[in-house]
Parts: sequence; C-alpha cells; structure tokens
Amino acid sequence: MCKLPTTRSLLVLLFMLAWIQMPQAGDSFKTVIENYLAAEPIENLRIQPDALQDDPREDFYFVVDVRTPHEFEAGHIRGAINLPYYQLPAHLQRLPAERGEAILVYCESAQRSTHALMALRLLGYGNVWYLNGGITRWQREGRPIATPPAAGKQP
Repeated sequence: MCKLPTTRSLLVLLFMLAWIQMPQAGDSFKTVIENYLAAEPIENLRIQPDALQDDPREDFYFVVDVRTPHEFEAGHIRGAINLPYYQLPAHLQRLPAERGEAILVYCESAQRSTHALMALRLLGYGNVWYLNGGITRWQREGRPIATPPAAGKQP
C-alpha cells in the first residue's frame, strides 16, 4: 500500500511548485496564495463519475491519473496519461500547453488528485477538476477500465 503524504509535506510541495514556476511573471508567492484562496472551494471542482462519458476525452477533458505507475498499469480510465502526483513538477511539459484547457485528475479515492488539483491551480492551470471518489467509485459504478496489453500478446 502506498503511504500518503502528510499535510506538512504537501505544503512544502505546494511552496516549491509556486517558487519554481509562478503563474504570471512578477507575481509574488503571496499573490499566488491570495489568488488561490480567492478561487472556488475545492468541493466545487469535483465531477461525479455519472456526469462523464466512458472516455472523458469525449467531454473535452485531458485526463491525468496521478497514481503510481503500478496502480495505473492495473487499470485506468480510458485515455488517461499517468503522471504520479509526486512527479508533477518534473513533468509539466506533458500537460496541455494552454493552461485554460480542461483537465480531469483522478487517483484511487480523490485524496492525491485533490492535492494535484491544488498544485496545478497554483501553477496557473485554471480549468482543473477532480473525479469524486476516484477510480474506486468509477469502478463501483460499473464504468469501464482500460489496461495495457499483457507482455507478449499481440493486439
């Protein structure tokens, strides 16, 4: 089982993300935090599984699975890319260049995805949403799961 981070380590991560790349040139860390706190409450940024199609890309979402690679390989939402939340700062180039594009993040239950959502919003991605209940709820509601082909099998 994957050990989840403490609140303190997440705050350090958010500080580092804001320090590495400010959303707007010239913004201070204080301005970034003030802008974030003035934004919508995180509860307003969740999407219920039944509000999405089986492939959320059809709903115009760029889909990011923030779980570990091992979890991703066990099954993921169709069309998702795997970007573990602890590697987020190192792989921002894999995200849409347009920071206003709709991004859907998810994890196992929604804990890691909400942290990823907060980090992305601090970095200026203003249209980020998280899947309420994560992939656990997605599966519980009978939604399809994609898995990579087994080694040695032909497609």
